[in-house]
Amino acid sequence: MAGIPTHNDHNEYHQALGGFIEMYAAAERMTYILLVTMAQLDAPIARGIWTSLRVREGVAIIRRLHETRNIPLSENLDEALGHLITINGIRDGLLHYGAPPDNKGRRAVSTEMYARSEESLIEFRVSVPMLNALTHDLDIIINRMLAGTARPKDKASQPWYDRAELRARDPFLYTQPSPAPKGRKTPSSAQSRTPRQKSSERTALRKKAAAEELKKRAKK
Repeated sequence: MAGIPTHNDHNEYHQALGGFIEMYAAAERMTYILLVTMAQLDAPIARGIWTSLRVREGVAIIRRLHETRNIPLSENLDEALGHLITINGIRDGLLHYGAPPDNKGRRAVSTEMYARSEESLIEFRVSVPMLNALTHDLDIIINRMLAGTARPKDKASQPWYDRAELRARDPFLYTQPSPAPKGRKTPSSAQSRTPRQKSSERTALRKKAAAEELKKRAKK
């Protein structure tokens, strides 16, 4: 029957998902290496600190180290760290909530079952092209991080750094989640706004509606 996901569809999705998760783990390792290198930490101390950290906290420390030393992040590295945080959120959604397919094979992450309020709701579409784009971007992030570390003097490492500097110039492919399937709330810029921003917008809409109502009554 047309539209029903096939075994090959599932295989293709899970291969893309596996590639994404593996590349994310590599980016996590590179975040650790960059943090340790920048902070000039000994291995035992670095291991002790990293056990209580995740990518989000590691990125925050890297930024603070640059601020403390009054050394601006390069544009490439700054963009890479910001993009890594975005991908971190997608990774968390996929691993914690999954993206089960509907009867047409469309997949989406949704916290509708768990969300305590509309403000805490997370929903976004997931597809093979999206996962492949994220995997591509993680590779660029890794190489931008590597290019941001001091180049070692040994000859064996030079090809790695040469590749990293070239790869670091490539643009990212992933931009924003695609529309959700029918029947789900469509993710948009509104879902990336804070609860306070959303509350303010709803208040403004209520005030506008009240003002329009008063005008109607005044005309009667």
